[in-house]
Amino acid sequence: MSGYIVDKKLLRVQHVVGEKTTQITTSDRVEFPRHVKEITETDARVKKINATVFEDEVLIEGIITKQIYYVEEYTEAMYELSVEHSFSERVEIKGVTRGMEAQIDGRVKGVSYQRIDKHNYTETVTLEIMVKVTETEQLEVVTDVTHPQAKLRVKKELLKVDSVVGEDSVETTVVAAVDFEHPVKKIKDTYIQVEDISASVQDDQVVVAGTIHSQIFYVGQETGRLYEQSVKKPFKATVHIPGAKPGMKAWAEANVLSVDYELEADNDEAEQTVVLEVFAKVMEELQAEVVTDVMGVPVQKELLKVDKVVAEKEKTVTVKNEVDCFNKPVKKIVNTDTAIEIDWSETEVKKDKVMVVGELKKRITYVSSEDNAVYSNSVKERFTASLEMPGVQPGMKAQVHAEVRDINYQWDAGAYEVEQEAVLSLAVKVTQAEQLEVVVGVGVEEECPADDGERPTFIMYKLKPGDTFWELARRYKVTVEEIQQANPGLDPHNLPVGEFIKIPCPKVPGAKG
Repeated sequence: MSGYIVDKKLLRVQHVVGEKTTQITTSDRVEFPRHVKEITETDARVKKINATVFEDEVLIEGIITKQIYYVEEYTEAMYELSVEHSFSERVEIKGVTRGMEAQIDGRVKGVSYQRIDKHNYTETVTLEIMVKVTETEQLEVVTDVTHPQAKLRVKKELLKVDSVVGEDSVETTVVAAVDFEHPVKKIKDTYIQVEDISASVQDDQVVVAGTIHSQIFYVGQETGRLYEQSVKKPFKATVHIPGAKPGMKAWAEANVLSVDYELEADNDEAEQTVVLEVFAKVMEELQAEVVTDVMGVPVQKELLKVDKVVAEKEKTVTVKNEVDCFNKPVKKIVNTDTAIEIDWSETEVKKDKVMVVGELKKRITYVSSEDNAVYSNSVKERFTASLEMPGVQPGMKAQVHAEVRDINYQWDAGAYEVEQEAVLSLAVKVTQAEQLEVVVGVGVEEECPADDGERPTFIMYKLKPGDTFWELARRYKVTVEEIQQANPGLDPHNLPVGEFIKIPCPKVPGAKG
C-alpha cells in the first residue's frame, strides 16, 4: 500500500558523550622585586582555558593570572605583583573522539607558598576543572504518518530537547581612551575581565553586548611606584547565524586575544586597543511528538541520542555578610569586580531538587578615610542554594548559569567592617541522557529494479535494530533461503546493525528465465 502522507522535522541536537570534574595542581617559581616579609593575599583566577578532544581523553590548557599582595621587609609597605602562569593536563573520558566539542569551566580552589629565599617563593595552585564533551547529531525524524484510505496505528513519544540552530565566532576590536592619574613610565600589566555579557537573537544573527573591564598596572614616571587604573568600555558584536529568529535562546562568551597601548606625548593618556573573539550559539527549545513505530507498516528507524530536558528553574539568591577584609578605614567604595564560580564537585541533583554550591568572589576598590588613598581588597563568600524541581532524580545532569544582579554596601564612617548584600541570579536546567529509536522513513526504502530475465537483481538494505531474515523475507516477498544465498557467511543470529546486505528481488511473473 502506497500513498502515505509523512510529516518530518529536522533535528540538530547535542548530547553529552562524557563529563568529568577533576583537580589539577600546578607549581611555579615566583620572583619578587623586593624582599618579602609576608604574603598577605593572592587574587588568582583562571584567565583563559581551552580544551582539545582526542581519543578517550581531553587536553586542557589554560592561563592562571594572579595578583599577589605582599609586605616589603624593611619599610613594611604593601606592594602588588602580577604574574601569569600556564598549565596543561590530560583528562581521561572514555568514548570521546576527535571532532567532538568540549565545554569547560575552571576555578581556583587554593593557593599556597613555600619560601625559597627573601626574593623567591614556590607557588602551588589547586584548580577544579569541569569538562563536558558533547556531540551534535543531525537527523530528520518523522512526526506523523497518515493515509487517505486507512486508519494507521502510529506510536509516538513526546520529546523535549534543545535543538542547535547554529554557532559561530567573530573577532572585534574595541578602542578606549585611558586617563592616568600619574604620568606613565611604563605599563607593566593589564588584567581584563569581560563582564555583563548579553545576547539578543535577531533574524539570522545574534547581537552580543558586554563590558570590557581593564585593571591597568603601571609604573609612575616621577615616583617609580606601581599604580592601578581601572577602565570600563562597552562593546557590541554581531555574529551571523542563518536560521536564527527572535525568541530563540542564545549563549555567548568573549575571550581576549590581545591588548595594546599607544601613549600620548605627555604620558598621562593612552589609547587602549583590545581584540576580542566573540562566540555565540543559538538553541531552539523543541517540544514535539516523534513517531517511534507504525503498526503493520514497514518503517526505517535510527537511534537518536538526546539530552532530554526534565526541568528548568530560575532563582534569586541573596548573599549577605559582614566584610572585614579592609586594612584601612573605609570612606567610599569606588568599584567592585565580581565573579561567580560554581563548585561542580559539591553541586548535585537530588530527588525533586538541585543543590547548587558556589563561591562569590569580589575585589573591592575603596578610598580610605585615613589618607584618602585608594586601596583594594578581595573577599570570597561561599553560598548554597536549593531549587525545588519536581521530577529530577540523582544521576541526572544539571546545567547552571549564574550572574550577579546587584551589590549594596552599608557602613559607618571610618569603619573597617562593611555590611554587603549581593543579589545573584541562578538558572538551572536538568537533563537526562536518553536513546530513542525514531522513525525516519515509511514504506520500503528502495523499489526493486525491473527484471529483464537475463540476471538476478538486488537492492541494498541497511540493517536496523530488531531486523531478522524472516521479517525481511516477509517484507520483500522472498524466502529466507534466498536472502542467505545472497549473503554467504552472514550469521542470521548476529546481524551487524548499520551494515548493508543484499535483498534479492522476486522474479516478475512471465519474465524470461
